[in-house]
Amino acid sequence: MLNDELIRELQTVPEIAQALEIAKESGYTKEELLAYDKFWDATRTEKTLISDAEERGIQIGEERGITSVILNGIDKGLSIEMLSSLTNLSKEKIVSILEGHKDK
Repeated sequence: MLNDELIRELQTVPEIAQALEIAKESGYTKEELLAYDKFWDATRTEKTLISDAEERGIQIGEERGITSVILNGIDKGLSIEMLSSLTNLSKEKIVSILEGHKDK
């Protein structure tokens, strides 16, 4: 059997690491292989959920930032046309954002 240090060194080469993983999988029983597949399915699902949440968080942050720029710009006397130019939003969208923050 290969010693642990040699295995770690071999795993730094992607092709060898993949071959070692395939060899390891081939020794699994049916139950172990099902558990192994279930583990990786769960891992992929988790990564997808995390990625989706990160993307949504970025989107929310961008929306809040643009809203803040619009509100601060109006407070400083910038026109809707100028804000439209600065934010690349339509005048209608800027008016909609302003209307949504009238009472806040």
